[in-house]
Amino acid sequence: SINTTGLTKVYSWQNKNSGTTGALASLGNNTGSSDVSLISGAVNDAHATASATNQAYVSGADFGSSAARNGGLDIEAIANSYAKAGFINDSISLSLASLGILTMTAEAKGNFKAYLDSSKAQLYVDDLNITNTYKAISEAKSTQPGKGTGVKAELISGKKNFATASTAANASSYITGSGAVDTAGININVTGDGSKAVADIDAATTTVSGVDIAANQALASLKLVQNAYINGTGTVNATGPVSVLSILKETRSEAEAGASGGTGATLAGGAVNQTTAESASTVKAYIDGNVTIVTDGDVSVGAELAGTVKSRAQAPDNSISIVSLGVVKVLAKFADDAVKAYIAGNASVTGRSVDVLAVASGTAEAIAEQPNTTVSGVNVNEIYAEARVDKRTVEAYIGSGATAASTGTAADDGVNVAAVSITELNAYSNHGTSYNL
Repeated sequence: SINTTGLTKVYSWQNKNSGTTGALASLGNNTGSSDVSLISGAVNDAHATASATNQAYVSGADFGSSAARNGGLDIEAIANSYAKAGFINDSISLSLASLGILTMTAEAKGNFKAYLDSSKAQLYVDDLNITNTYKAISEAKSTQPGKGTGVKAELISGKKNFATASTAANASSYITGSGAVDTAGININVTGDGSKAVADIDAATTTVSGVDIAANQALASLKLVQNAYINGTGTVNATGPVSVLSILKETRSEAEAGASGGTGATLAGGAVNQTTAESASTVKAYIDGNVTIVTDGDVSVGAELAGTVKSRAQAPDNSISIVSLGVVKVLAKFADDAVKAYIAGNASVTGRSVDVLAVASGTAEAIAEQPNTTVSGVNVNEIYAEARVDKRTVEAYIGSGATAASTGTAADDGVNVAAVSITELNAYSNHGTSYNL
């Protein structure tokens, strides 16, 4: 049993003050040139993976008593997961090969928890705060600074530049167990604000001759799962507010492929520039199980997701000839986002006001820029830009087996349930292209 009138703090911090400490992979800076021929394989491959685990918790511990309440209890987890893969080179020449010429992959993963397990315990504390703050960032970048040399590839079948950035984390803050919690107020919060995935290909002059060349392909994928909840079979008694919040804002999934000096492709079948940025994140806040919560204050259950998905391809002074070319293909999408706030199971919740709110907002933007482009041949897909929603679910509800009761008498007191979704889609090309068939 822990007995103190002061604050008890349990915390776990990982890279707390550094958002750029993690896994780094680089192919360096070659000021000369590289010449590779008659080889089947990946010429340059950089792969950075950061997999972070961070947990702060209290399990099965008694705090204070009904006669002598403890001070506050804070359970705090803070972590950053960072991965970066990059390449800097002046000149590469490849011939007669099946090559994945430049492959940059960055993966930022994480498993983050802050929680209280009340099983076989009784907790009497002033205030209870359980917070989990994290940021997961992946960056993959391929660049070839110009100096008039650029990159040349002949008679090859494979990928020219391939950059993949993937951010995938699972984070949670919660109370579970079968014990009793008696407190003034409860704040349960998980947030991954600022998490992002960025894939960027920024080539100088690129020349590709041969077949089946995908000159530039960039993929950025953001897949975050975060949950804030109270469940189990225990009891919670409070005199102040009980707040359960899962917030994920200012996220970015961004893919870009471009060239400051132009991209030329001859006798090729495939997409010259292809960028894809996607978001498939799940944000939940809920109360469920067989838990009983009674408070004199408000009960707030809220989930919010807000972010940007951006895909852009740019390749000035481009000349494409002969067959079946997708010159620029750009896709920005909300692939499978879910935002849910609910009270379900057999949970019983009583407060002055019980508010359940789910909010999703965001912008998907696809930009295909292709100035001074000439396309010759047949079956040409010149410029393709699409911003779309494959699936985005926003739900707020009280389940049929759960009970929620309001004891407040003010005009805005009551059991309030709302879901709001605002999504903006933009797809465009802001330059001209001519082609001959």
